[in-house]
Amino acid sequence: MKTKTFIKIGFLLVFMLSSRTLFAQIELPNVIIRATSVVNVKVADAFKGQFQNAVNPRWFKLDKNYLIKFMLADQKNSTLYDKDGNLIYHVSYGEAKHLPQNYLDMVNTEYPGCKIVTAIHIAQNKRSLWLVNVEYKKDYVLTKIEDDELQEVSRVTNATAK
Repeated sequence: MKTKTFIKIGFLLVFMLSSRTLFAQIELPNVIIRATSVVNVKVADAFKGQFQNAVNPRWFKLDKNYLIKFMLADQKNSTLYDKDGNLIYHVSYGEAKHLPQNYLDMVNTEYPGCKIVTAIHIAQNKRSLWLVNVEYKKDYVLTKIEDDELQEVSRVTNATAK
């Protein structure tokens, strides 16, 4: 019995010492994470030209493109440029007060007494659309407004509504 215990302890010690040696030989490379990246001059100039009043821009490199997140007036914004400084898209995140009046009237006509939760504007090339989240009766409704036409995209029942 003592011999078996002694052998087990011996194997355990040999295993621990050999594994320590194995792991000691593994060297991981140093990883440096940088919060900022070098921004292409064409992109920086294009951004400054289109969004002069941008506050706190944060730049991100995405493949060959540049994503900039920033504040403009009281709205969060995101914009994406290609490496030549061409705008790919611009998204602004807002509320009812940011909707153009004719679109606000359109939503209120379709959903009388609703509460507009968010109004997101997306501009890409010559395309401009609004995604408007509406709280209406016992539902949350996602609408899309494009080319002066309102379309319901989805509707979900609010389980906590009374």
